[in-house]
Parts: sequence; C-alpha cells; structure tokens
Amino acid sequence: MSKKNKISIIVFIIIISFGFSDNLQLSGFVGLNSIYQYGSTDDYIAGENDFPITPAHKVLFTGGAVSYYLMENFGFEFSTIYNFSTKLKLEDPSDKDSVEINSSKNLSLLLEIFYEKQLGKITPYLTMGGGINIINNRSEIVLSTYGYEIEFSRADRTTDPVFSFGGGVKLSIIKYLGMKLGVKYNLIFSKQTNISNLNIFGGFILSF
Repeated sequence: MSKKNKISIIVFIIIISFGFSDNLQLSGFVGLNSIYQYGSTDDYIAGENDFPITPAHKVLFTGGAVSYYLMENFGFEFSTIYNFSTKLKLEDPSDKDSVEINSSKNLSLLLEIFYEKQLGKITPYLTMGGGINIINNRSEIVLSTYGYEIEFSRADRTTDPVFSFGGGVKLSIIKYLGMKLGVKYNLIFSKQTNISNLNIFGGFILSF
C-alpha cells in the first residue's frame, strides 16, 4: 500500500471521528482470508498463460472500521482490509510442470450498511455493501520444476469492484470497550475472472 493511500485512509477516519463522535464506533481486527480457486483450463494459452488456475489458498489480514449509527440498530460502516502475501503453487495443465510464486498483496475499501440487535451483552449483526479492491501486483521471474525460467509480468496495480455481506456478534466488556467476531463473504469482479473469498476475523471495539 502506497504512502498516499495510507494518508488518505487516516485523514478520512479522523474527519469522521471528529464529525460524528456521538454515534461513533471504532474497531480493529485481524483474521484469516480463505480465497477460493479461480481460473480455468479453458484459459490456457501456451507461452502466454501456462498457469491459468490459481488454487484455493489462505492469507492473513488486518483491518479497521468506522461505524456510524443513523438509528439505534442501523447505520453505515467504512472499513479497510489489508491482505498479506503467501506462497502459491501453480501447475501447467498441459505437462504438469509447476512453479511457486508469491500471491499479490491487496487492500479492500468497503462501505456497508449494518443492522444489529442488542441482547444483553451480546449483539448479533449483519452487514452488506461494496467497494473496491486494490491489488498491488509485482512482476517476478521463477524457476519451474522442470527447470524452465518463467516470467510473470503483471500491471503494477489493478482496481476492481467488490460486493460483500457478512455477520457476527459483538460482545460488551465494559461501557466503551468490547470484542467483535465475524465472517464476511467478498466477491471481486476482476477483469479476468470473478474472485470470491471468505474472511473470518476477531478484534476490539471502542464506542463513543
């Protein structure tokens, strides 16, 4: 993530925090992102797209959110989710040659509506919305299992729309502090193929 993007996110959060502090909730979280397999052998082109299928894999992520209550149980939430990189093993469907590469780091910026229902110290909630997913690509040259030098050339950055929905529970600890556990399904509408993933996360909540 570039310095410019980081500054923009921080400024946005500060503006919202000071402007709507009476109905504000801040949260931070970490979790595991399960990315489902995407791509097809139909996309195979010798010498151009030798490894068309990206296998299912998991990456760690971190993020934060700003929630604003329009009513007691309803409001909107702006969140950022940053996915780290992991190793991927890709296979050539024509001859079963394989390579190991690094997955691309990416950042999702989401604006969602939420509905929740407080039940004592436990508050179940649902969210739905969308936003953009920014992938920070990096070209690299790797050696395949059969000894071939393979170059993966990628655009420096790609931005795609994303739809998301999820839910979870909030647990009240003291008046202004709580915990948050949740799951979120994301569908990224990439130019090449749609990418779906499932986030499982937990973190803290600060209420104002």
